[in-house]
Amino acid sequence: MGGMGSGVIMEIVGITAGAAMGRIVSSKLFPSMNASLKSAAVMGIGAFLMPKLIKGSMGANLGAGMIASGGLGVLQGTGVLGAIDDAMEGFPSVGAIQDIGAMDDSDEITGLEADDEMGAMDEDEDY
Repeated sequence: MGGMGSGVIMEIVGITAGAAMGRIVSSKLFPSMNASLKSAAVMGIGAFLMPKLIKGSMGANLGAGMIASGGLGVLQGTGVLGAIDDAMEGFPSVGAIQDIGAMDDSDEITGLEADDEMGAMDEDEDY
């Protein structure tokens, strides 16, 4: 693989491993702590401790993954993520818009009746 491609792959691996580490740290080290506090602790470890323990870009990527994992946990624990979902309920989802091809009244688009054929000539007109 080229130099640039392998760097991106290693960044993805580091961030993913950091997110997994964040979940493990959250469940094993702080089992009885409040979920939001656990997640905030994971963010702190990822931001301040991980880059000091593992130097270089891998430590930074592991820390970034832990921050992402902890941040998601904080949003879930405080109910912010649920509030965003509730606020978005009024907006149409991707599948909620009717497909033009599925419309019942095809004459709305084409101007043809259901038994007309496109390109058919009327018998009473001269061409």
